[in-house]
Amino acid sequence: MKKNLIYIAASLLIGLASCGEKHTTDVEDMGMSGDVHKLSEFKYYAVDRFGEVTRGDAFREEGEWDREIVFNKAGYFDTVRLTTSAGDDVGSITYAYNKQGQKVCEKNYDADGNPVDKSVFFYKKDKLDRIEKYNSDENISGRVNYEYDEENNMNYTRYYNFKGELLQTIEQSLSKRGLPSVTKIYGREGDLANWREEKFNSDGLLEKLTVKESDGSVTMIVKFLYDERGNAVSQTAVDGQGDPFIPHTWKYTFDEHNNWLTCTEYEGDKPLYITVRTIEYFSK
Repeated sequence: MKKNLIYIAASLLIGLASCGEKHTTDVEDMGMSGDVHKLSEFKYYAVDRFGEVTRGDAFREEGEWDREIVFNKAGYFDTVRLTTSAGDDVGSITYAYNKQGQKVCEKNYDADGNPVDKSVFFYKKDKLDRIEKYNSDENISGRVNYEYDEENNMNYTRYYNFKGELLQTIEQSLSKRGLPSVTKIYGREGDLANWREEKFNSDGLLEKLTVKESDGSVTMIVKFLYDERGNAVSQTAVDGQGDPFIPHTWKYTFDEHNNWLTCTEYEGDKPLYITVRTIEYFSK
């Protein structure tokens, strides 16, 4: 019997561009091309009416909001406005960069424009060294440290709370292309919580994800297929016993720049969600 798929990475793969092989912009990371200036994105339940799939009520996961993203000329985030499906403000995020185009600050604001928190980014030899997080009172609320070996075959990400206590460590083995091959997640006591193996295709897109328990036993194997533009079109998965989950598929419509404007997600033959985009471009 096929089971409902509790998917781990599928929603992140919609329009996800290749990573690790080269430095990419935020526009490229979102799988888009062209001089994108503004992107509005809204997600709805999909409804089958009179044989046609249309959007129903607004859908939102807990803590998630619809968004309007403004990009700068270089293709990086300038401002992200978080909204309800009716267009009411929930909050916003602003970004600042150094002369090398590296992000140095990310600030979060509430709907009234009051600061909520911020993250400050530090680099060493052109690599991200640490992120320091501060609350609205400018008191440190946490830190993320990044460590690399000399051959760039391994990196470590360590998360700390405001007291400087270690909360979690993520260890990644990297391929020759700089893409993660094995990722292990450790708890605050150094215990291995779970780990995964990742395989990427020639375009740098994740094609196979194997999720494992701390003892190495397989809990899930997920496979992805993409269209010629790099958009995810299919996700299939089996559990540790080889029993299949219901597959997920995505169908798109595109604009003249080959950027998708609507994405309809299906679970088996059942339509689940429709995500709708409005894209504006810089005029030449």
